[in-house]
Amino acid sequence: MESDRRNKKQKNKPKKEEEKKMKKVLIIIALLLSLVACSKTQDSDNPLINELLVNDQLIIAISPDYPPYEDYDNQGNIIGFDVDLMNELIVYINKEYDVDLKLTWKDMAFDTIVGALQTKQIDLGVSGFIYDPERKVYFSTPYLVSQQVVVVNSDSGINSVADLNGKKVGAQTGTTGEDVANDIEGATVVSLSDANQIFAQLQTNAIDALVIDKPVADNYVAANSAVILNETLLDEETSIIVHPDNVNLQKAIDFAIGEFLTTDAYKQLLQKWEIEQ
Repeated sequence: MESDRRNKKQKNKPKKEEEKKMKKVLIIIALLLSLVACSKTQDSDNPLINELLVNDQLIIAISPDYPPYEDYDNQGNIIGFDVDLMNELIVYINKEYDVDLKLTWKDMAFDTIVGALQTKQIDLGVSGFIYDPERKVYFSTPYLVSQQVVVVNSDSGINSVADLNGKKVGAQTGTTGEDVANDIEGATVVSLSDANQIFAQLQTNAIDALVIDKPVADNYVAANSAVILNETLLDEETSIIVHPDNVNLQKAIDFAIGEFLTTDAYKQLLQKWEIEQ
């Protein structure tokens, strides 16, 4: 009997140790949850802050393959008109809404940004977005006007959109450029997620032409033996995209754009990146 009691005590000992470990784990989890709750509620009186993924940041998706809108410099920094634009807009937002938000850029493929915004992985998408109701996001007050145009090599012999019948035409996946390229009669559309790859295919004659935003086309033509056809496929306006539920962030972005577009700094930014308006 003594042996049985001892065995019972030995069997109970591991169970008690497990219970102690479990209590410690539950305490740690409770502490972590309380810290998260504190971080999300410390600015609960500010509705703008409450819509953000992180209290002191704007997390912005960008596809840096689209100069002069966005690109990488030789040091690996994301640069471009959109980057400078957001650096200006955040000043207006911080002052008007009494916050101190910093910009956090997230490099993403263009055709993944809308999905990331819809699932609230990011706060904003800033990458030359054009209004498209199928994207099911909020489009801000436009900050640029643009057109979809066709770029061809100078020696291509292609002089009009009609000449693209039977040709290969490149476009970036998920863009309005891809949509209008698909409307070109007789053309075979080659869609790629990276705009740089599309230009590389044009240079090697893997495609005969490409459809792209005019500021991007102008930037490319200035440094390469290529021309823009004298036909506009689509007139459009460029906006920042915001989640449909984040109404305070929508108002903040629209307010800042409205303020900035009336300034000389906006004109200087257009000149800096050689964008015609």
